[in-house]
Amino acid sequence: MREPPISDPSAATRARLSVTYWPIEELKPDPANPRSHSKKQVRQIANSIREFGFNTPVLVDRNGTVICSHGRLLACRELRMTFASITSRQRRSAPL
Repeated sequence: MREPPISDPSAATRARLSVTYWPIEELKPDPANPRSHSKKQVRQIANSIREFGFNTPVLVDRNGTVICSHGRLLACRELRMTFASITSRQRRSAPL
């Protein structure tokens, strides 16, 4: 049975999660990323960012390698954005 979602994370968890802004050129796509995005998908993501704003930060490791949100990063580049909101974490060496 799955545990219920955490509705009030501990102070330690909240302290580890923060959003900052990094220059786009410092964000590096993970070469091991198994997903790819077509030009149409990137254009759709870019249109969404243009209309609704950049609401979900890019998840990166401490070196600026993208863990999640490769499509948003591509859309940022298409929009010629200079900064993106990011949240970072260290990668786990073993699965959860």
